[in-house]
Amino acid sequence: MNDGACLNLPAFIALCSALAGVVFAALSLGLSAAPGWRALRWYAFASLLAAMFSGFDAVTTFDVPLVWYQRCARANMLVAGLHGACWYLYYAGSRDRALHRGERAAVAVAVLLGALGLVPQLMVSDHVIARAVPWLGVQYRDAVPTPFGSLTLAYFSTALGVLGVRLLRDRRPGARAEGVALLALAGTALHDTAVFSAGLPLPYLLNPAFFAMLLAVGASITARFVRSARALDESLDALRRTREALVRRERLAALGEMSAMVAHEVRNPLAVM
Repeated sequence: MNDGACLNLPAFIALCSALAGVVFAALSLGLSAAPGWRALRWYAFASLLAAMFSGFDAVTTFDVPLVWYQRCARANMLVAGLHGACWYLYYAGSRDRALHRGERAAVAVAVLLGALGLVPQLMVSDHVIARAVPWLGVQYRDAVPTPFGSLTLAYFSTALGVLGVRLLRDRRPGARAEGVALLALAGTALHDTAVFSAGLPLPYLLNPAFFAMLLAVGASITARFVRSARALDESLDALRRTREALVRRERLAALGEMSAMVAHEVRNPLAVM
């Protein structure tokens, strides 16, 4: 059993993930102002939504009034739908294209289902159950999802998994890291659903997966930014060398013209003489 005033390990990880999400969201939003990096605003929104999910999820390990478990579970339904939609928008935007018809449908369904998750007892019931993990010294308290809610969670996980597989096949730099991160999110979401459904004495893994996702994708974006900065430096060096060569050519051309003028002025008196 956990004390409501004690910060347990799962809650600590969830809060660290939430803090990392806010930091990465701020950094990504700042980088998105640069030309060619507009798609990062969707990653910034995805990071912020991941932070919100982790923050709400941390409540399940605290001893608070039952209504808070219900509210946080409904809020996370909305957050999960918007998070998946942001990933599809980031995927399309980072490739400088609009969403395909199937992608638009996936985004629309995710947003709609997420919004419906806020409706009381539609996806999340008012029944709250406790599940202890003795070896970790933690007790989770979860609002039970309805059958419709369980199907919705399965859809969110499947949508992320499909996009993760597509990213793994993408040869674009950093795409594989993003694909692995999304597959990890989808896999841990299914793990947490199975643990909750079977009442297993195991901790939830989605918050550590969010934290790992932020680190992996953040490192991938940083590597891409460094490569772009190096390419820009190389272009500037090449431009500087070209400009210096042009200046030398102009000086030689001017010297040649001056020599021709001097030779012409010298030939005229000699011709008269």
